[in-house]
Amino acid sequence: MSETFSYQNWLLNKVKERLDYDKYTGIFTWKDGKNKGQRAGCYKNINDYTEISVVINKRKHSFRANRLAWYFVYGRMPLEGLEIDHKDGVRSNDKIDNLQEVTHEVNMQLAVIRRVNGHAIGQYLTLGRR
Repeated sequence: MSETFSYQNWLLNKVKERLDYDKYTGIFTWKDGKNKGQRAGCYKNINDYTEISVVINKRKHSFRANRLAWYFVYGRMPLEGLEIDHKDGVRSNDKIDNLQEVTHEVNMQLAVIRRVNGHAIGQYLTLGRR
């Protein structure tokens, strides 16, 4: 049986051809081109998440680094209805051990807990295992 074509999977595989991801540092680097070996995704979006833009077939595609990290390690994007939460609350810390798949409701609850507790870097708030 042949697998149904998915534009998203094709696109993500193209991104994976262009980038390396270090799960211990959470940093993406370019595999090719004039920026080979340099860090990718050096800017943050309006919500303070690191974003990475990749040009594929002359078209620019932008992705949140935390979602790409999940894809690079687990071979899939977050399941439908789930989001990627940063356990320590630091949106630029995209180390895979700092990321967890949660519902939007849980993500919002954790954000409130972090604010109420004054959140300290390194304070991990989880609701069980992935």
